[in-house]
Amino acid sequence: MHEISIAAHRSMSAAAAPPRRKRALVFGMYFAGRAIATAQKRGSEAYRDRRRLLELERLGYEVFSICNREMYTTADSELQRHVSCDWQEPRNVVKAMRSHPLLGGAAGSAVVPIDAVFLDYFRFPIAYASKFYGSKLFSELFTLLYYEGFLSLDATIVMMHHADLHAKLRPAILRGGFCIDHIHASRNDLYNATERLEAASRGRTIDGYTNAGGCISDRGTSTLACHAARLQ
Repeated sequence: MHEISIAAHRSMSAAAAPPRRKRALVFGMYFAGRAIATAQKRGSEAYRDRRRLLELERLGYEVFSICNREMYTTADSELQRHVSCDWQEPRNVVKAMRSHPLLGGAAGSAVVPIDAVFLDYFRFPIAYASKFYGSKLFSELFTLLYYEGFLSLDATIVMMHHADLHAKLRPAILRGGFCIDHIHASRNDLYNATERLEAASRGRTIDGYTNAGGCISDRGTSTLACHAARLQ
């Protein structure tokens, strides 16, 4: 797993802002509404994603998903918590987020930024993951989202570690201004949420796969942490 921490100095106002849930944006998943998940039934991607993202919410996040499959729409998602766009074109993501009813800032109000980004890993073959999570995510998109105000000053970005995937993305990670070190998987709350879901199922697998067995990681629970000091 890679964890990217976009670190920047936050200016503190005299009056403390009221606490809010952390906002999370999950790439490669669809936060399906109940009706869609029920219609597609157990074993479907929509059903599985909904259960995992609801569990992530129970860890204290307000969760949004983002995916470029046209059949997944914002209107059919849980409380309109989905962004449908092709993230290989970073400007498309900005446009989609600006027009989103919850992410874009309603009636001229300030945008509430994303605090954590998770890249899904469950049942992702490495060749597919390498193509799915292209280098533009790190070299262009995440930096652009920061400057456009959609990522908070200390947002984290988490993805599973695999040697081949890391080798492919490393140049883009460095181009984006990130430096890399190892952390433990226990700091990946999407992984933790899936573990909790599996435990609550009393030993039943998630569509025939365990959380650990469904990972694209080749190093067990090893992760990578990256800090975007350049953005300070």
